[in-house]
Amino acid sequence: GAIIATPEIWSHTLQEGDAWLVLASDGLWDDLKLDKVMDHLQKHKTPDAAVQAIAKAVIKKYGAKNTKPNDDLTVVAVSIAW
Repeated sequence: GAIIATPEIWSHTLQEGDAWLVLASDGLWDDLKLDKVMDHLQKHKTPDAAVQAIAKAVIKKYGAKNTKPNDDLTVVAVSIAW
């Protein structure tokens, strides 16, 4: 795809029960759906472990297709404690 300088921005007022904030490039969202990302976040005990699992899932997906990623992959996960 083309590189654009206009970011996609969402606004959400945090509510009790919100558990994660995920900042990620389209390299993640183009390859994993939100429910798969949430599965990894809920399965791992730390944000670091969750982000590593998410990155591995994207890389594994490309390995299964025997291709290389054509996009960057940036993922930041913040655990929200109430």
